[in-house]
Amino acid sequence: MRQCLVCSHLNSSLTVYCAECGNQLPARHLDLFDAAKSFVLSSILTTILYVFVLPQPMFFALQEVLGNVVSQIIVFFSLWALFLVGFRWWQYRFQMKMLKGFYHTEIIKLFSDGIDLLNSHEKLEKTTSFFQVTRQTNLANSVIYQKLRRIFSHLRNIPKKEQIHQILDYQSNVNFNRVDNSYVLLNTLIWAIPILGFIGTVLGVGDAIGEFSLFLQTVDSSQMNTQIRSALGGVTNGLSTAFHTTFLGLLFAIPLMMFSSMIRRSEEELLLQVEDYCLEHVIPYLQVHESVSNFQSVDEALAKICHFSARWQEELEKCFETVRHYSEGLQNQVKGLQPILKEFSEEICQQKAFEPPPHGQHPEHQPTATVAEKEAN
Repeated sequence: MRQCLVCSHLNSSLTVYCAECGNQLPARHLDLFDAAKSFVLSSILTTILYVFVLPQPMFFALQEVLGNVVSQIIVFFSLWALFLVGFRWWQYRFQMKMLKGFYHTEIIKLFSDGIDLLNSHEKLEKTTSFFQVTRQTNLANSVIYQKLRRIFSHLRNIPKKEQIHQILDYQSNVNFNRVDNSYVLLNTLIWAIPILGFIGTVLGVGDAIGEFSLFLQTVDSSQMNTQIRSALGGVTNGLSTAFHTTFLGLLFAIPLMMFSSMIRRSEEELLLQVEDYCLEHVIPYLQVHESVSNFQSVDEALAKICHFSARWQEELEKCFETVRHYSEGLQNQVKGLQPILKEFSEEICQQKAFEPPPHGQHPEHQPTATVAEKEAN
């Protein structure tokens, strides 16, 4: 079961997209999980070996070699590293199985028909459906599928082959670095096993020298032969521990180093095969149409126009606000001048009503007063 990071829905290991929200399920990096499983299995196997197997009389000679504490640690580390190598080999077989599936005629034909901006998502869904029909689980964890998914996503965002090539080169470097980092624990164990052997050698030689030094301090000349034999027995036990731990360290480290190098080389070769597949069966069929570029240029122009119009709208709103402010002030001033103008006009009318006629003009020729003026008189 795989959990979606968006809606927390549990999905089958066969699916790539969440059945609840439709988002793509994340790929699971199994390095830490494999390390934990290897630790548990090596602990169980070491316990069984030292509790149930070595105490048997038939394994007495083997118990002399593996009985000391340093040898027990060497055996535990060796089993842990061996299980890690086994899980790495299992993951490599899974990746090779997925890569061989992409060489199927149906998948090759699906990509050779052309991959563009409009059908890239559809082709990815058809690829997922093909592997679901063939009952191949954990498709999202395969390197080849992750590579194709990134190619199609970059095709939607950056429809230029040159930039896609640059991004894919960067992704290839990331994949190789990830392989290097996944071998850190295994390389540490392989390095620690012979070091523990040398530590056991130092401890064994130290015990042997200590036994012989104690013999020299407590030697009795009357029982020289008996004491020499017992002292030499302690010395030889210490030396046997020293040589046994060195032997175990080298015996386990050399094959583990060989197996680890073989698996690592195989994984790097797998990454190169994935690159060859993308360069041969995917990249040549990526189609970048002029219409897509034109649409993008039109979208960019429209975006600039919208941004320009929004700026002008803001400026015009500021101007309208200023004009509105001044018009309100002018309106208030006009309202304040209205009473003064009314009084001034009334005074002028009264002065004209009482003004005598000009000199030499007969009253009959005077202009007839209006009805309003008569009423005012």
